[in-house]
Amino acid sequence: MATEPKPVFVEFYTSWCAYCKKMEQESFNHPEIIKELAAYYAVRFDAESKEAVMFDGLNYSGVEGQRFHPIVNLLATRKNSVFAPPVLVFLNKDMRVEGRSFSYMSRTELKKSLRSFSNK
Repeated sequence: MATEPKPVFVEFYTSWCAYCKKMEQESFNHPEIIKELAAYYAVRFDAESKEAVMFDGLNYSGVEGQRFHPIVNLLATRKNSVFAPPVLVFLNKDMRVEGRSFSYMSRTELKKSLRSFSNK
């Protein structure tokens, strides 16, 4: 990422999220979306993962007894609200949040957002 900076797109999902599965089938596997995602480092992140993740120079690991990974609280929640997937996060080349979506996005909406945030 340091040698070829570009924006980052993160999809936070869970195995039980019906809208996550719908987006996977109808949007993320579509050639138009795949083409748009080429402008990003694209990440699919299981919000219930316990694996260690390095973000912005810090290590985050899932904690037993906590339902969601700590990175979810950092990037994918609204103030005073609980996490509810799907959540899409758009980071700029400097790894700063440029935008978030806290709901299902149609292929058309996703394409528009990907185009909008890839130029920042």
